[in-house]
Amino acid sequence: SNKPHCYTESDLNILQAQSGVLNGVDILITSEWPADICKYVKKPEGSVPEGIRHLSHLANSIKPRYHFTSGPYFERLPYRNHKILKEKSQYCTRFISLDSVGNKGKKKWLD
Repeated sequence: SNKPHCYTESDLNILQAQSGVLNGVDILITSEWPADICKYVKKPEGSVPEGIRHLSHLANSIKPRYHFTSGPYFERLPYRNHKILKEKSQYCTRFISLDSVGNKGKKKWLD
C-alpha cells in the first residue's frame, strides 16, 4: 500500500494465497491485532483493540510461530492453527502484543 505501516485487504489476500507454498512462517509482525485473539483466554486489563478479521484469516493460513503486534501489552497462551484430531498436527502460534516505549507499567514494549 502507499502509506507506511498500512496494508490493504488485497495485500493480505496475496500473502494468504502464498500459504500453500509456505510451510508456516517463523514471525508475523503487524500493526493491528487479529480479530478474536482474546477468545477463550483471559483478556488483558484495559481496552482491547477490536481486531481485523482478515488478519485472523491470514494468521490461520500462514501459521506463524510468533505473531507480534503493538500495544497494549498482552501475551496470549499459545494456540493451534489446525483442527485437533481432524488435521495434521502443526506447531502452535505465540501471540505477543508489545506496549509503547516508556509506558507507565514498564511492560514489554515496541517502538
